[in-house]
This record gives sequence, structure tokens and C-alpha cells, in this order.
Amino acid sequence: MRLFIAEKKGLGEVIALALGNGVNRGGYIECGTDVVTWGSGHLLELVKPESHNPAYEKWNEADLPLKLRPHRYQPIERTAGQFKTVAALIEKASEIVHAGDPDAEGQLLIDEILRWFDYKKPVKRLNTGDTTRGGLVKALSHMTDNNDSLNEGWSAYARSVADLMIGVNMSRFFTCSNSGVLLAVGRVQTPTLGLVVKRDMQIEGHIKTVYYDIFADVN
Repeated sequence: MRLFIAEKKGLGEVIALALGNGVNRGGYIECGTDVVTWGSGHLLELVKPESHNPAYEKWNEADLPLKLRPHRYQPIERTAGQFKTVAALIEKASEIVHAGDPDAEGQLLIDEILRWFDYKKPVKRLNTGDTTRGGLVKALSHMTDNNDSLNEGWSAYARSVADLMIGVNMSRFFTCSNSGVLLAVGRVQTPTLGLVVKRDMQIEGHIKTVYYDIFADVN
């Protein structure tokens, strides 16, 4: 059985249309000897600090920086049903087609699932931004080896680990330093909030000033 794993249900349905003769089975679609299933975005997430060390459940500045290596995954609770469906299909698959979105995050989404199950059989990459039926029919005839795209997924993994490390360590540090009043810090949210606050302060502190525009006619 050749198993296609798409990032989202909508893409999985279009892939099934491109393959033809699809029969919807709930969490997957049978297309002859091919099967198409999907995630719901990520099906796995990095575990919380207290999973590494129960003492980390209480925020204590003396524990910083938290020791979270090796980083581990766990199934996301809200998508546990679809995760079980994907797991059962992977066990039966003789070949998998990675149909994540054509970017680093899309690459990681499926790669992390394959690593979770230690899948060693052949994996192809369906890598296209054209999600029309015609575009996918064409892309199905030009699939590549997924090994050629692994580095892109590892870059997204590094980003996710950086987000976790900055978030949990810096949020705990500033909260503990602020008498326990929560100060959430994030790699993206904090500098973005900083830009908004800086601009707001500039507007509030604006002082009217007379100025002159200088023009010159030159030939």
C-alpha cells in the first residue's frame, strides 16, 4: 500500500481526486491501492518542561536555564483520534508519499511523524504549491526522494526548539524577577509587541513643531 500523508484534510481530498476512484473512510480516503490521509497541522508537539523534570512544574529562577535535552515529542491531545488513524495506516504502508506544504514547516510536519514511528521504508516527496487537481496530477509524475528535502524540515525543527527554549526560560526568568507576576516572553511576540509599544509612545509623546520644506529649481 502506498500511503499519502497530507498536511491538511483539504489537500488530502484534492490529492484523492487527482488519484481517482476515491472512497472516503473517515480519517482517510482509499484510491485503489493508494490511501490518502492527513494531519490537522501538527499532530505532535514538544513536551512541556515538567515532562523532563517534575520539579519544573514550579517556576524557580534557580532552575534556569532548564535542562530539556534531548527534546521529545508527544501526540497533541485535541488531534489524538487522527493521529491513531495515521499510525495504523503507517504500519501497513509499503511506501509513503510526504505531501506536506512546500515550505520548511510543511516538511517538518510529516517528517516528525515518520521519525516518531521510525519509518524506514521508501518515502517520496510531493512538493508543489499548485493544489488544483490538474496541478497535482502533474506533480504526481515528478515526485522526488524525501531525503533530498530533509534539511528544510530540520531548519523548522531548530526554529521550534528555539521558540520553546526562549519562551520557557525567558518567561520564567522575568516572571520570577517580577515577584511572580506573569510576564510572557516569546521569540516573535515580544519584539513585535515592542515595536507596537514604541510606536504608541512616539504618538503619545508627539510635540507639534514648525518645520519648513525647502525646494530648489535647478537646471
